[in-house]
Amino acid sequence: MPFFYSTDLKSQTLDPSSDIKNTKTTFRFAEDTAYYPNLRLSNLGSFGATAHSYNRIAGVYGCIKHIRLVSNGVELDSMRFANRYLAWKNLLNTNRLNASVNRKLNKNRLGFEIQPTSHAVSSGLSGDENITATSANSEANLGHLQLSACLPLLENMPIIDTAVLKNLILEIEWETDGRRLISKDNVAQTIDTPVLIAEEIVSPKLRQSLTSGFTGAVFNKVEHDVINIATIADPAGAGDTTEVNSVNQFNAFDDKFVSRVVLMKSYSDKAKYVDNHFVLGFGDFGSLVPHKEKIQLKINGANIFPQPLEHPTTKAMITNDAWGKVNLPPYGMFEAVGADKDGSAQANLSGAVAPLTATKKARGFTGAGGFFGCSLNQKIGQLSLDYTRTAINNATATDPSCDALDIHAYAECRKAVQINSNGSFVVSYT
Repeated sequence: MPFFYSTDLKSQTLDPSSDIKNTKTTFRFAEDTAYYPNLRLSNLGSFGATAHSYNRIAGVYGCIKHIRLVSNGVELDSMRFANRYLAWKNLLNTNRLNASVNRKLNKNRLGFEIQPTSHAVSSGLSGDENITATSANSEANLGHLQLSACLPLLENMPIIDTAVLKNLILEIEWETDGRRLISKDNVAQTIDTPVLIAEEIVSPKLRQSLTSGFTGAVFNKVEHDVINIATIADPAGAGDTTEVNSVNQFNAFDDKFVSRVVLMKSYSDKAKYVDNHFVLGFGDFGSLVPHKEKIQLKINGANIFPQPLEHPTTKAMITNDAWGKVNLPPYGMFEAVGADKDGSAQANLSGAVAPLTATKKARGFTGAGGFFGCSLNQKIGQLSLDYTRTAINNATATDPSCDALDIHAYAECRKAVQINSNGSFVVSYT
């Protein structure tokens, strides 16, 4: 907007009103004050005794477990398990933007490059752009978050006026599992104390013009749900397979208008992402690709797709139609590549190489991009997932075709904040 950088606004840096280390931080907004809605968190990140990389796709966003915006005890907007969704949002940026900008802003390691001689694909960094600090307040190792990425209400409000939204606070709960924060599981992390940056509207004329016609906002709140897929016994004989199907209900989206949904599959046992204390690949924020996976979504018992979706490219095309391009490494959406074969103990190899160790770059990336999303754009009574995978005889300790899985679902659910003529407000799903 033309007034954004003008004398009508005054940039404010808000310190937390409460900061319980590694647990929860609260910011309290000044009363009877107007703010522009482009709220940002800065100095976001963690530090420990030794320096290590942040999670490759989440970067510093791995720190944020839950976040919510509350007025007079009423929740305006929130996101549970925000770090996983923000990692997904990082993937929706272009390769160039991730490589050139976001490595600095949020310390991820996205943005892939083809090496000129070997033609290998890497996400190598110049310098230590995504390395954690060894002491507090090391700004070079900390990142930045535009809060509208996890609180979509902020994208649809022209103003935040605490004369209406009284006792307004921002609450952040921090991630406590170090495997979601950094590349090692044995280096304790302390979440740094962030600051909240807000633009106060100091011009009475501008404040009046923004509030006079503002009667509320409609936005897509991102709701979260998770279901568990049980372990399948490893088939005993070489070449044996076991296909298992289950129908699982999501409850968080009942009786809501859902625009888009995205599914992410992870091991229930998070230790399976760790080898000799190294967190492999994308870790828990990736999405696994089980063998012969079939996906069918049902609304009120009726199938969404003409038949279950099995081929990775079909799922990728539908995901692209709904969410746009996804910045994944080559073969991320495939179960295996190169020397891999069904049932082989050589998981995620590229070429005839010995079984992978933590230093082999393909491990944790091939088969870690099995994200699936689609558009629904309708009122949901009950959303369920008809899910099939095939277990194969396998000598590996970790196998997404057999091991128990958590399937996380994030859905954009239509919600509204209505400002009444007497200055009160109502929050409801529409």
